[in-house]
Order: sequence, then C-alpha cells, then structure tokens
Amino acid sequence: MMRKEKQFERLNASLPNSWLQRRIWSGNYAVLKNIISQRKGHKLAEWALFISEIQQQVDFTEFLG
Repeated sequence: MMRKEKQFERLNASLPNSWLQRRIWSGNYAVLKNIISQRKGHKLAEWALFISEIQQQVDFTEFLG
C-alpha cells in the first residue's frame, strides 16, 4: 500500500531493525562514480545524503566525474 502511494521514506521507516544494520563496504573510485551517476535524482533522500557525504570525504573528487 505504501509503495503504491509512493511513501518510500515511511516504507523504509517501517522495516524491522535487522534491515537497518550497518555494513562495512570496500570499493574504489570507479565504483563510486558509477553509483553516483546511477543514483542522481533518486526518489529517496538517503541517496542525496550519501552522494554529498562521499563528495566531502574522498581525497580526489575529480575522479568521481
């Protein structure tokens, strides 16, 4: 129901705690560039936050495109 009404933030908030665990991830600039290009303009605000945090924290932003 929430998905059909496009209430994605409310849908994510209703997930059980096991879905909200942190993970350790290892990647490179090519992977990050691909993620950023695919997630620009995404409907979930978390992706915009992720992109801005990545751009602030990496050493070589010119590799991200």
